[in-house]
Amino acid sequence: MQRFEPVVEVKTLIDAPAEKVWETVTHDTGVMFMGAKVDTDWVEGHPITFAGEWKGKKYEDHGEIQRVDRQKRVSFTHFSGMSGKEDRPENYNLVTLELTPRDGATEVKLTQASAKGDIEASKKAEFEKNWQMMLGKLKEAVEQ
Repeated sequence: MQRFEPVVEVKTLIDAPAEKVWETVTHDTGVMFMGAKVDTDWVEGHPITFAGEWKGKKYEDHGEIQRVDRQKRVSFTHFSGMSGKEDRPENYNLVTLELTPRDGATEVKLTQASAKGDIEASKKAEFEKNWQMMLGKLKEAVEQ
């Protein structure tokens, strides 16, 4: 099993039960993933792909579902060709979403970990900004 080092962790509180948050994350995926078309069946060991456009460039990222605990946690590996790196295990990230009930609301914690712990500070800040924006879109969609 590949070892991943935490890079970024962001959180938000969504005024909805975990079941509703989970449904949005796993069925209305374009909301959270910036309009990307996400293709997966959310089964451990199965592929996940993300296709869309980012900053005017088309992309297709991919990975594998690592863990699914319904309405609690999902994690998947992620590789982006836009990174300019080779498609090799050490260039993948591990993204984990954890849902924790909080008095009728749900805390959503997103962690991005890297197989390489040497991510520069500016990249970490960019990742954090992007993930926080994505959680904001998720919050907005679920609370409507």
